Amino acid sequence: MTLWLCGWAVARAAMPLVSVDYTAEVTGSLAEVTVDQAFVNDSDDAIDAVYVFPLHEDAAVDGVHMVVGDREIEAEVLDLDQAERVYRDAVEEGHTAALTTEERPNVFTQRVGNIGPHEEVHVRLRVVQPIPHVDGAYELVLPLLVGPRFVQADADPVDDPPPVAGGSAALLAGIDVRIDAGLPVRGLDCPSHPVEYATTGDDTRLVTAAAAADRDFVLRWQVAGDAPQASLLVQADHLALTFDPPEAPPRQDVVPREIVWVIDQSCSMEGAPIELVRRAMREALEHVDARDALRILRFSEQVQGDAGSRPATPRSSRRHAPRSTPCRPPGAPTCSTASSRRSSRRPTPPASATSCS
Repeated sequence: MTLWLCGWAVARAAMPLVSVDYTAEVTGSLAEVTVDQAFVNDSDDAIDAVYVFPLHEDAAVDGVHMVVGDREIEAEVLDLDQAERVYRDAVEEGHTAALTTEERPNVFTQRVGNIGPHEEVHVRLRVVQPIPHVDGAYELVLPLLVGPRFVQADADPVDDPPPVAGGSAALLAGIDVRIDAGLPVRGLDCPSHPVEYATTGDDTRLVTAAAAADRDFVLRWQVAGDAPQASLLVQADHLALTFDPPEAPPRQDVVPREIVWVIDQSCSMEGAPIELVRRAMREALEHVDARDALRILRFSEQVQGDAGSRPATPRSSRRHAPRSTPCRPPGAPTCSTASSRRSSRRPTPPASATSCS
């Protein structure tokens, strides 16, 4: 018997996955994350479990470890065909085996074969992921949900694709985060879930949560002050030197900018995605002045837009404000490559310019 599971988001009584726990060790701008998945077969027959789970899109899987009773098995990284052959042979010989494969950069499929009657199996993944600096704060994101994905009508079908389901608060993910930023942490906040905070004597921050797996876990913190700061973190034979700038300077100290928007108006952007684009553009237009330059390119079945940048006067800002546009015909191609080429053909920019797209 094979059970298909999806992104932690299945009723507990219907699946052998009984818990998932994340342990994250944050050092500077990197996080070492261990994901522990526990399976229990409550039936009187051996079963196979197949499910889909998310990881951070920039994460690297450093290792996979399986515990079956008192046996511990360390996984090998193999080519896909060879890994599937080794897994299939092990299952056919009656062994308990696990196979982890990447479907796309942030979505993985886990197979656990021959879970014995009333047997418990743990699969532990070791992951390394960056901690990006976003809007003035460091941000740790632990994906807990695999959402539906737009697929073009003329796309090649995928053989036996794993199912994708909506999220569920039924399964709670245990999350433990330890933050050693190298500098005093301030403004620690979790906008996604309720959490508990603690501080050790060396200013290391501890965060714990039982997070509903119906949305991603997001944790943000700041280290910047009124002046640039430097931190040096040493681990084994490696070191990381990080410079944190102060918060955003006054507008008069910011050099003139050229802002270029390249907007996808195809059917995949209809609804909520294009509304997010409009909100982002309105927010950006509130922070420009006459020293800045604006340009917008729209693409669906063809590329339309400005031939060059224009000064960011009130009139041009109103002109660039996003408007509702018709969706391209179903199946029509998009022209992202052409729009990228056009966005790179810029006139002479202001004295010191940064291109944003």
